[in-house]
Amino acid sequence: MLTFWKLIRIPLPVLLGVFLIFAHSPVIWGHHAPPPTLSSLDPGGGQRGTTLELRLRGAHLSRQPRLITPFPVNGPVEAFDLADPSSIGLRFTLPPETATGVHPLRIQTLDGLSNPLLFEVSAFPTLNHLPNGVQTLERLPVVVEGRVEGSEIDRVRFPVRRGVPILIDARCGRIGSDLDPVLRLTTPSGRFVASDDDTPGLGRDARLLVIPEADEDWLLELADTRSQGPDGDRGRYRLTIAPVEGFVVPSPFGLFPPGAPAGRTLAFEWFAPTQPNAPTGLFAQTLTNPFAKADDPAGWYERHALAWETPRLESVPRLPIDTVWSLVTPPETAQIVPPALVLDRIITPGQRRRHRFQVEPGRSYRLTIEAATLGSPLDAVLTVRRETGETLAEADDTTIGNLALGRWPAGLITADPLLTLAVPGDVGRIVAEVRDLHGRGGPDLAYRLRIEPIEAAIDVQLNEGQIAVPQGGRGGLSVTLTRQGEDGPIALTLIDPPTGISLEGGHIPPGVTTGGATLTWDHQADDSSEPIAPQLVKLAARLPDGRTVLVGRVEVFSRPGGVPTEFDHQPGLIVAPARSVPIRLTAPSTEPLLLGIGGKVEIPLGFARDLEAAGDGPWNIGPFTPPTPGLNLPEIEIAAGVAQAKPVWTLTAGLPTPGGLCTIIPRAQGTLAGQPTTLFFPAVTVEVVTPVVMELNTPRVELKPGGTATLSGKATRRGGYAGPLTLVVANLPPGVTLDPTPEPIPVDRDMFNLTLKAAPDAAAAQVQATIGLLAPVGNETYPNPPIPFEVKVTP
Repeated sequence: MLTFWKLIRIPLPVLLGVFLIFAHSPVIWGHHAPPPTLSSLDPGGGQRGTTLELRLRGAHLSRQPRLITPFPVNGPVEAFDLADPSSIGLRFTLPPETATGVHPLRIQTLDGLSNPLLFEVSAFPTLNHLPNGVQTLERLPVVVEGRVEGSEIDRVRFPVRRGVPILIDARCGRIGSDLDPVLRLTTPSGRFVASDDDTPGLGRDARLLVIPEADEDWLLELADTRSQGPDGDRGRYRLTIAPVEGFVVPSPFGLFPPGAPAGRTLAFEWFAPTQPNAPTGLFAQTLTNPFAKADDPAGWYERHALAWETPRLESVPRLPIDTVWSLVTPPETAQIVPPALVLDRIITPGQRRRHRFQVEPGRSYRLTIEAATLGSPLDAVLTVRRETGETLAEADDTTIGNLALGRWPAGLITADPLLTLAVPGDVGRIVAEVRDLHGRGGPDLAYRLRIEPIEAAIDVQLNEGQIAVPQGGRGGLSVTLTRQGEDGPIALTLIDPPTGISLEGGHIPPGVTTGGATLTWDHQADDSSEPIAPQLVKLAARLPDGRTVLVGRVEVFSRPGGVPTEFDHQPGLIVAPARSVPIRLTAPSTEPLLLGIGGKVEIPLGFARDLEAAGDGPWNIGPFTPPTPGLNLPEIEIAAGVAQAKPVWTLTAGLPTPGGLCTIIPRAQGTLAGQPTTLFFPAVTVEVVTPVVMELNTPRVELKPGGTATLSGKATRRGGYAGPLTLVVANLPPGVTLDPTPEPIPVDRDMFNLTLKAAPDAAAAQVQATIGLLAPVGNETYPNPPIPFEVKVTP
């Protein structure tokens, strides 16, 4: 069974052994609350090897909370101050070997799993910035944590020693803050030393690495660039101030090659400048790729803790895992056949790296650089030329919204270029040239150049990061699709699902861009003697040609000015168990229900509740995901005080409604334990069909000039369609007509007879005619697809 914790390679017993077990009391089981949500944490990080008291704020946090982290903790996790469900305290110890960097943190309760917040593990002690005045630091290294609101300026004074480099790193976007920091460094007398705003590779965060020229004190000012610092926790920062002694400060990217091809073993190198603006003095160490597994999901970006005893590293980069053909620093003479991925870097100032690709004349290709989006300081410019040197296309910065970059959050403005190239008909080879816009170079200016033919494609993103599945109930998931030339039907499916977890529904009709499904989990929480861990469920969208597309989610942690600056990819849906609820919901979930366009189908639902445990308030029943265009799903209300009801949901299909299978997920919204709650019925599969099926008694009629012949058949209404039908005959041979003109087929009849009459001078002929039907749907008419029949006129 693949659990969320196995995927991130943290031993489950180490992680969960310290937590409280589920209670056995029926009273607890009868008490239901929504899953927990987190809004803030304080402090935003801590020093490894120390005991922390972490204050979490949000909602529904107090019901046996458990700390869920991708790193182990030492000893028990002690919860305190549980009286207020919107705020709890947790006391725990970070092991000394915990990898430094920013990690997602969640809370699990009896009712599900919370959203993630970012928590930074540092090698240095943390101090809170004093609210007023200048804070004086007696010794370094240290991490100062504080908040900037509006036009506030936080000031810190600290001693420096001549010749010892000082690292000053303002982590804001990287910890989920919306603060856009600017740093200004002076002496207390006002002599300017250095300043920084947006550091290449760090998004909007700022970093300084400065060598003091004397033993003296420095004064650091930190403010919001726009003097509009966000309120409260959205303006949080963590400011590292440290002499560069005894640890390594990696560059923002710091890892080469910038990827791990699945199924292959590579040696990685860390690069970390030990003095400012110096290409020398770099630290490099190799590591065998521990993630070279052929079954690893491709294209997902995870924070793998590549922690070594030496050196002590202060950040961990994202590590892409790829299945596409990858080449590491290929020679410029190599002839590369797309699709392919080149892993390379700009080492010397002013260098231009060139890569040659064999392409098909007249075909279109997409070329993408990934550097800044992964933390590389490279500001890449991509130029595509003929082999003779003539420029075909060039690109610099990109605003992401393209399907090819669906793994990045929409609206991200990045220094990474993307271009689409329509290859001229006389070109069979192209040269892609990569350079830094500012002419810089260095071993950390790494990039990933991807080239792929443009084909029909689809991107499917989860709308939820996590869901709770109550015992005996269901959890609902929804997806958003971006289609590019792929307009066929889609079916959601699970990949190697954990034991007991299954999916219902997931059918998305042609051209539709939203969909959903429900999950069930056969867990026995009330009989459990061990905590039930959350599970990472991998999903895929199955295309009509059999291909599958992985379904994931971009988790955005900060959006200063609306631009995402800290985000991660979650390769699937995290599912957590929850206590049973005192409401039972039922719906038909076996064979698909037929619904004819213009017709209606009745979906019988079941609603039953324990009034004492669930309360007697009203509940509203409606669709969970936006309905397929053309479908009409009315709301149904369960009145207050009703313990049992069997409402019938009448579903109608108007125009236009795409045909094929679609999933309808009824949801019930009401109040449980005083809290707004959403519960899910079983997913209902509906097959939208044409309103009429027509059959002919014979596919061929024959008549002589001046004679007649009869064409008879049956028009069977289906899927709840009950309107009159108008027959339409086309492509008759010259001289052959319908006599008399056929009357519409009334609603109480399905058989029909048509008389074909040939004029006395009708010429001999043998043609393929068609007969169809017009079915009124509201104020419009649906042309039921015609069927062919043969008409022969013989002398």
